[in-house]
Amino acid sequence: MKKTLSAVVVGLLMILCYMAGQRHSSRNATKSTNSRRVLYWVDPMHPDYKSDHPGTAPDCGMALEPIYAELAASSESAAQPVLDGTISIDVAKQQLFGIRVATVEKTSGSVKARLLGRVVPQDTRVYRITAGSEGFVRETFNDSVGEWVKKDQKLATSYIGETLAVASGFLAATAGVPGAVGKDGSRTMPYPGAVNKQGVSSVQGYTDRLRNLGVSDMQIRQMAESHQLPETVDIVAPADGFILARNITPGQHFDRSMEFYRIADLSRVWVLADVFGSEVQDFRPDTIARVTLPDQGKTFSARVSRVLPEVDPATRTLKLRLEVDN
Repeated sequence: MKKTLSAVVVGLLMILCYMAGQRHSSRNATKSTNSRRVLYWVDPMHPDYKSDHPGTAPDCGMALEPIYAELAASSESAAQPVLDGTISIDVAKQQLFGIRVATVEKTSGSVKARLLGRVVPQDTRVYRITAGSEGFVRETFNDSVGEWVKKDQKLATSYIGETLAVASGFLAATAGVPGAVGKDGSRTMPYPGAVNKQGVSSVQGYTDRLRNLGVSDMQIRQMAESHQLPETVDIVAPADGFILARNITPGQHFDRSMEFYRIADLSRVWVLADVFGSEVQDFRPDTIARVTLPDQGKTFSARVSRVLPEVDPATRTLKLRLEVDN
């Protein structure tokens, strides 16, 4: 008898626990249903069609999609005054099309793109030394291709017959105007007093003619200081850099405009890389990039100069130009 009563009590306890669990689950389900209250159902193909109960769309037979209350409430709370030209999409269509709305922000970021580049001299730092008149080469000095030279370093000497007459006129003009030639061969006024303007103009004219014949400012200054005619015209480097090309030998005759040397200042160089049109937007001017030399394990900071507006017909790419301090 005791065993029977015990079994009945245990059975009643199990029933009561089950009923309590069902009541708790029902309460939670009701709460969840209330938080996800459906306002209406819409046709997924034609959102303008609305129904107050679930079912199928009359035009396509697809199941109607529910529109929940919390989505509409959040959309209404975030409403902003509509400006001219603004496109408005209602809540139903936003939910159906999976549209998410966010605030536009401008932030900094980085884009990783691995490109192969080629180092080239900047064309504005490449100097061509040419002959101002015909003549012949007397001597050359340490002027091999690949040699590094300093500005005003003497590379060779030449004889140009036309320079003798111009140099004679220059010396005569400077004798009448003391201090008319400065360190760079230009006019100066080292002391006050009246100076013949015609004489100064004459000195400037001879100075320009000597420069056109290939005489350097340094040699013009030496002529003004020594008051002597030069036997040869010095061919000097116009800037610090490396000799890229050499086209003269001792005793060689040359004509006007012949190129003697080509010198490049490589203190700042370009790195050219190929990019596709879809990548151009990631390389705006002044964007910072990193250039790596794999064989040397060195990395340099570079700046995007520009993307050249010319498409390679073979590869369908554009040239990206980076500036790097060498």
